[in-house]
Amino acid sequence: MFERYPDLKEAFQTFRDKVLKTNGVLTEHERETIATHVSNLNSCKACTIRHSENAKMLLGSQGTSDSNDPETSDRQARSSLEPILSYAGKLTLQPTSLTAEDAEAVYAAGWCEEALLTSITIVSFMNMANRVVLGVGGEAAKVEL
Repeated sequence: MFERYPDLKEAFQTFRDKVLKTNGVLTEHERETIATHVSNLNSCKACTIRHSENAKMLLGSQGTSDSNDPETSDRQARSSLEPILSYAGKLTLQPTSLTAEDAEAVYAAGWCEEALLTSITIVSFMNMANRVVLGVGGEAAKVEL
C-alpha cells in the first residue's frame, strides 16, 4: 500500500531508521528487542516476528555476550534490558500510570537519561507502526514499512 504513497513511505522509513538503526547508548539489537516487546504487547504478529528475527540476527554480530549459545546470549541481553522493557510495557499498555519512580527504576539499573529517552522514542514509534500495520490489515496486507 505504501508504494502508492512514496512521500509517506519515505518519511516513515526515515524515522524508522533513525529510531531503530542508529546506535547510541542502546545497540541495534537492544532496540530491536524493545521493538519486539512492544509489538508483542500490541498483538501485532507480523511486527513481532519481523523484529524478533532482526534481534536474533543482530545478537551475534554485536557481541552482546561472551556466550556462544544464542539462547543464553538472548536471555542475558533481555535481562539487562528488563527495567527498560518494564517501562516500555507500562508506556504501551498504561501510559497514564507512569510515574517518576518508573524512570528511577531504569536509572537505578544503570541506564542513563539518553537510554530512557531513546527507549521512549522506540516505544512511541512502534506503537504507531503497529497501528499502521494492524490498520491496513496486518499480516494479510503484507505491509512493507
